Amino acid sequence: MGKGQQWFACILLLTGIVFAPIMAGAELNILMLKNAVYSTVAWNTPDRFEHRVKLVNGKYEHQGPDGVTDHEEVEMGKTAFGDLNGDGKNDAAVILYHNTGGSGTVTQVAAVLDVNGQPQHIASRNLGDRTEIKKLTIKKGIIFVTVDNPRFFPGQKKTVKYRLVGNKLIGPEPFK
Repeated sequence: MGKGQQWFACILLLTGIVFAPIMAGAELNILMLKNAVYSTVAWNTPDRFEHRVKLVNGKYEHQGPDGVTDHEEVEMGKTAFGDLNGDGKNDAAVILYHNTGGSGTVTQVAAVLDVNGQPQHIASRNLGDRTEIKKLTIKKGIIFVTVDNPRFFPGQKKTVKYRLVGNKLIGPEPFK
């Protein structure tokens, strides 16, 4: 093999290594989740979707013409990976913070499935206004969220569990 052929073979090898995960249908990762489409949960419901937003680098922002009443922000928080639907693929739980311009920020946990190597937000649960997430994990298909809301429920830090059933996250409202 000549010097030019060796160089070309090295480039092909390196290109194959760099792009192999994409071509083979890579597992969900943080970068995919930070640039996925999510549905926000309506303020006064545990799980009813309001509308869809596309995150870019973990954030979405819409600024209306008056700057206050037509302002919306969604920001991604903690994430955890694990199989949520029993298909053997790594899915994700993602914390989203949703603010529509007022003083409150709704915290939601989103179940995101790996569908053909792409993130698909399937279900969410509203965790309350200004709820802090201390820990987020997935074990044996169950999402564990350790929450605290010192402003409205001081001293009530707790861990709540959610299981994906169809397109719903089944589990308690943490502060009811």
